[in-house]
Amino acid sequence: NPPLIGFFEGFRFQPTMDPPNRVPDGHFSVRIDTGGMFRNFGSRHGLLLTFHGTGNQLLVWDPFNVAQHRVAVPPGFDEKKHFISGAVYRAAGDIQHFQVVLVSAETDELQHRQVIARVYSSETGAWGDRISTPCSSKLPTNMGFSLSVLVGHSLYWLFVDISTGRVDGIVEFDLEMQILAVKPMPVDIAKEKQGKFQLMRAEGGGLGILFLLKFSAQLWKMETDSDGVASWVLGRTVELDKLLPLNLEEEENSEEEECSEEEDNEFPFPGIQGFAEYNNVVFLWTHIHNFTVQLESLQFKKVSRTHMLARYHPFESAYAADASQDEIRYVWKLRQLHERKNSMNQVRCRIGVGRRADELVSTGTRAAKATPAPEQQGPSDQRSSGARVEAADEPDAAVPTQPRTRPAR
Repeated sequence: NPPLIGFFEGFRFQPTMDPPNRVPDGHFSVRIDTGGMFRNFGSRHGLLLTFHGTGNQLLVWDPFNVAQHRVAVPPGFDEKKHFISGAVYRAAGDIQHFQVVLVSAETDELQHRQVIARVYSSETGAWGDRISTPCSSKLPTNMGFSLSVLVGHSLYWLFVDISTGRVDGIVEFDLEMQILAVKPMPVDIAKEKQGKFQLMRAEGGGLGILFLLKFSAQLWKMETDSDGVASWVLGRTVELDKLLPLNLEEEENSEEEECSEEEDNEFPFPGIQGFAEYNNVVFLWTHIHNFTVQLESLQFKKVSRTHMLARYHPFESAYAADASQDEIRYVWKLRQLHERKNSMNQVRCRIGVGRRADELVSTGTRAAKATPAPEQQGPSDQRSSGARVEAADEPDAAVPTQPRTRPAR
């Protein structure tokens, strides 16, 4: 499995690996000049998928190759009427193209409820045919979806009642068969709040659910009997208060402690903030710290402390483990060069001095080649090096023709 190299919170990337494989701080952060409402749909296979509600489009961002793709949302998916969600993935062995699955729910003229989906291919540059499946009329009208999880050859989302935050079922999209299906939740834990659930790969394979009951983490698995009937079975239960260092008295003098007494009283139990599907690592908020927990080995690690309602989008890739330091510096300089080029283009558009701006871009290109590696720069150099960049579609022609690092699945 590719290692968990960090996570996105909004467009800010936070690395999690230790040196020498740690990605430089700010290396994958992205600046979006377009204003409006943005919502991350998650990352997978080295790509981050974001929904731009104001522009009604999807942004697929490749941090490795400094590329950003914009895809218009197809007809029939209207966030103003029905909540939408999506997922990005690459086919096995394909590092050039990607696909996006968009899902939503709708009610037709006869008040029949159904889930709908369409698939976009970057290879063809077009959306496929509309796919649908009926769902229970008992499901809420104002229905949303959780972030997706890839298990086997299927993507899964939780149905969520937007008005109450309670989970009402599971949506499956089979990537091979290109069909939708709706699955029930375990009866014993149905109708609980979304923050207590996480779809996951079960131990031994297949679809599983992580459910938080106070300080206990229950691991459920869907099993199929000899007659082909599927049912949910409760497996292991992990006592988080015994696993994690949650003693407030031992942590109260920590410089990282920012949780107020009011928060402790109102939210005393852990909550789920993110999930890394390949590594089966869950991000947990607690009243002391945020932790990552590997669900097989139960190894845990503290991560940056943020607000309890923050949502993490883990980024899993072999890039940090496999790339040499020279390759990391190359991609870093490539991003800096694009930042300088884009800044000069904006100046040229504003004041209309095209020739002078071209000269400045050329000067910036030469300066980028002479810029020392990020770890050799002082604090003042790092502040001016443009670590946060606007992703571009193609590299500049002046960049050396060194092979790009590619994320491994």
